[in-house]
Amino acid sequence: MTTPVPLLPAPGHACWQRLVHTDDLDQHAHAQPDWALHYEQLSPGRFSGLVHHVQLPGTRLVHERCDLAVRQRGSLGAGHYGFAMPLHAGAQPAIFNGQRVDADDIMLGSAAELDLCTPERFSLVAVVVQAELLNPLWQQMYGRPPSAWMRSVS
Repeated sequence: MTTPVPLLPAPGHACWQRLVHTDDLDQHAHAQPDWALHYEQLSPGRFSGLVHHVQLPGTRLVHERCDLAVRQRGSLGAGHYGFAMPLHAGAQPAIFNGQRVDADDIMLGSAAELDLCTPERFSLVAVVVQAELLNPLWQQMYGRPPSAWMRSVS
């Protein structure tokens, strides 16, 4: 497992990046610091995955890949918005919080409650951003706070 490496100096904010190739679901979950995640293997075979995180002040960029079908449940922490999209969707669609995810879909969900079932050979990119960072930016850009449905996911 790779240890965090500082990227940019930011007073009062820890910035780091981590790239981990995994061969165990527990190792895969633990490679994602500050998040409480649990993975279940849904297809037979030997697991292989990749987790790449870049942490910036208030924002985390994520690239994740799993070679086998898995169910990922847990929390990325309250007070965050999560946006993700498949890079490689595999032969079957993913299921995010009970909704089908096709190749061109974007997942927006509660960072406090995550439930994602992915097919074999699935990868995604994601951005997890603190609500306190996004809300004022949204207000400035659109002249109003985020929609109630969006605020309810944080």
